[in-house]
Amino acid sequence: MQDRKAFYRHVGKQIFAKRKERGLSQDSLARAVGLTRPTMSNIEKGRQNILLHTFFEIFETLNSSAKELLPELTVTEGSATRDLSSLPKEERDFVKAGIKNTIRGR
Repeated sequence: MQDRKAFYRHVGKQIFAKRKERGLSQDSLARAVGLTRPTMSNIEKGRQNILLHTFFEIFETLNSSAKELLPELTVTEGSATRDLSSLPKEERDFVKAGIKNTIRGR
């Protein structure tokens, strides 16, 4: 992951949007997951990292999913194939072709 600050800003914006969509206040969401309102504010602004169990509680409380709150995973051909060097060339080519087809199919 290249930019952690951007990651947490994205997650925070998504949490904010889902919270508003559900008609919840920051305080009510914070209380539901055992946080304070200032902590929830910092999470929504991307200024505070979220523990995994807290993230889980947030998306459950929002009746959402992790996929809806997380940024879309971007796979580039280079990043997806860099660990294939130990495979024989024929197998590497097969895997690379599969990755290309998956990326095109998005």
